[in-house]
Amino acid sequence: MRSIVSNASLPDLAAGLEVAIASDDTLGEGPWWSTRSNSLWRVDIRKQLIHCWRPGDDTHREWALPDQVGCFVPSPNETAGVVALSDGMYWFDLQTGDLAQIAELESDIADNLFNDGKCDRSGNLWVGSKHVSDAKLTGHLYRIDTQCRVTQMLDRIGVSNGIGWSPDNKICYYTDSAQQTIWTMTTADRGITSREIFVKDTDGYPDGLTVDAEGCIWSAKWDGGRVVRYTPDGKIDTVLEMPVSRPTSVMFGGDDLGQLYITSARVDREHEAMAGHVFVFDSKTCGIAETPYDYNAEQWD
Repeated sequence: MRSIVSNASLPDLAAGLEVAIASDDTLGEGPWWSTRSNSLWRVDIRKQLIHCWRPGDDTHREWALPDQVGCFVPSPNETAGVVALSDGMYWFDLQTGDLAQIAELESDIADNLFNDGKCDRSGNLWVGSKHVSDAKLTGHLYRIDTQCRVTQMLDRIGVSNGIGWSPDNKICYYTDSAQQTIWTMTTADRGITSREIFVKDTDGYPDGLTVDAEGCIWSAKWDGGRVVRYTPDGKIDTVLEMPVSRPTSVMFGGDDLGQLYITSARVDREHEAMAGHVFVFDSKTCGIAETPYDYNAEQWD
């Protein structure tokens, strides 16, 4: 069971699409589903907030941060998590509100901000950065292991964005929104061993993505007003038209991971009645459970 806002006054929703949370996110991003607590985590980058919503009893919680929040990934027990702020990665205690920096990154690059990030299935956090106005290729992509050892994987990135892994964990799908490109990458301990263009999308900007259990890639299209599902060979087999022009990211959730949650942005789209809402789509396919960031806080106590 999930809490759904009535669609009576919200026409033109595609079949199977509903409003999950009638939120007012300025820049809603980074949805992350917890199979432990059956909760949807997300951030509002501009409002400097972390949100957690449990559909079963419609419980909402939020935490305010002192800086713009690029992404958040909870710990296995969800009492803490790793959060990307402007000068690196911090361990955030959700119970006390305490922050402790665990990796200083890009503190010397004043015009960069951190953006999307997730863990691979080995528990490594992949997180990237972008230029504050998206005008320069100053972004990077980093991999941070559970011991907080940092490896720079890519440089000259425009807007580091959606990332996900194939069901067999052999292929990483990675988005640079500024270059309107989703890449396929294979990786090893020391870095990326190959990178090829998966798709180039010039009708809007590919944003956050997720991979389903069939190996297909779901990508939100910023300024494109849609969510697209690609087959592993890069062909489009589903186009979900959205009632907002700036969907930002996607994540499978629900009891069977069969519901696709979609975040969106209200920034510069105040005239759109549903901009900033969180949506849910009955996709008829299932996702893959996300991996939390299992960092031992005793390492910095």
